[in-house]
Amino acid sequence: MNKRIRIYYMKNILSIALLLFIASSGCKKDTQSTGPAGNWELRIQDGGIVGIHKEFAEGNGTTIQFNADNTFTMYNQFKLVNQGTFQYRKNAITLGTSTYDGLYYNGASNGEVVQLSGNTLVIGLNYDDGFTVTYVRL
Repeated sequence: MNKRIRIYYMKNILSIALLLFIASSGCKKDTQSTGPAGNWELRIQDGGIVGIHKEFAEGNGTTIQFNADNTFTMYNQFKLVNQGTFQYRKNAITLGTSTYDGLYYNGASNGEVVQLSGNTLVIGLNYDDGFTVTYVRL
């Protein structure tokens, strides 16, 4: 009888341990991701106090290249204007009751709001007279 009780408890302990292992392995602790990896070209600039809306033609040379190793290069009309590292963080920026993904350049502590949907990347918010820039994936 003593042996049966030990086997019963051992099975329960092993079952609980297995369940905890499975549950913990499904959790993602790191919220950083390469997210927008790829090459993007500017198409729209919106916002500001006066409500600017400017559209850019395909092939305009204003691009951002986000690499899987978390490096980036920015070009304005085919001229290199910035390069370095970036971090893409899911649900990193909260404004009021809304939560947004964040894009952090070169180790900065303040990020830019990012909205990534399919082949469209929007950086910034224009609700407070700020600007948004919309890129399409090349």
